[in-house]
Amino acid sequence: MKHLNNNIISIIYVLIGMTTFAFQDLFIKIISESTNIYLIYLVRCIIGLFVILIYLRYNKIKIILKTNYPYLTILRTTIFFVGFSAYYFSLSKLSLPLAVTLFFVSPFFTTIFSMIIMKEVVGFRRWLAILIGFIGVYFVMDPDFNDFNMYSLLPVICGICYS
Repeated sequence: MKHLNNNIISIIYVLIGMTTFAFQDLFIKIISESTNIYLIYLVRCIIGLFVILIYLRYNKIKIILKTNYPYLTILRTTIFFVGFSAYYFSLSKLSLPLAVTLFFVSPFFTTIFSMIIMKEVVGFRRWLAILIGFIGVYFVMDPDFNDFNMYSLLPVICGICYS
């Protein structure tokens, strides 16, 4: 019974997290017309830091600010900065459903990068699932390139950086 309760609690946490991110994207979309994107980004980072510090303090986890891989940490931070800057800027220029849907190409790139970097073996079924998802994103993007919007590449760039 305890295993079932843990599953239910986990599902509730996932739903809360996804709802929080959905509202965050909506809020960014609304205020991006009148506020600088990097100010929004700064406030988001401060709120995220505050939440992480509360979590670490609540679980009595020691905060360690040292890394054994400083260059990798700087690279990761830079890539995340570029990715989320692209995503937040896309929210100011695209509709929210389009930006979120285009971001969903990230599993495709995660799979490719896992094969290249981690030497993972990806089976046929997984490739098929990713291909079907990628086709769905492609159709949502409206493949008529006569009205192609360069801003539609920003969530895809974020997906690549996220991957």
